[in-house]
Amino acid sequence: MVIFAAAGTVLASLGLYGLLAYTIALRRREIGIRMALGADRAAIMSLVYRGGLSLVLAGLVIGCIGAVGLHRYIDSQLFKTKFGDYRVWIAAIAIVGFTGVLACAVPALRSARLSPLESLRAE
Repeated sequence: MVIFAAAGTVLASLGLYGLLAYTIALRRREIGIRMALGADRAAIMSLVYRGGLSLVLAGLVIGCIGAVGLHRYIDSQLFKTKFGDYRVWIAAIAIVGFTGVLACAVPALRSARLSPLESLRAE
């Protein structure tokens, strides 16, 4: 079970990373213009993090609502724990949140290192 959970977490983080990397690639010109007009690296990184972490937060909310809706089925599948165990909920939310932050880090750093001249000249 731990191996499958770890594999699911890795696949989810790779999917989020791929989505963010693709989104940043599409917004490369916009980011170049922002940097040419005076936006610093921290502003660009916060722009990318806001977009990525809003996806993570939306996924957490939808997942928690779905879990509460299916709590009888989930409770029947748990071993040595109960559905309402707050420690398990906190651990699951923390793992997903931490994974989301790590998945946002690489596209944020890559977009902050983007040269305005290269991004405007590329298209």
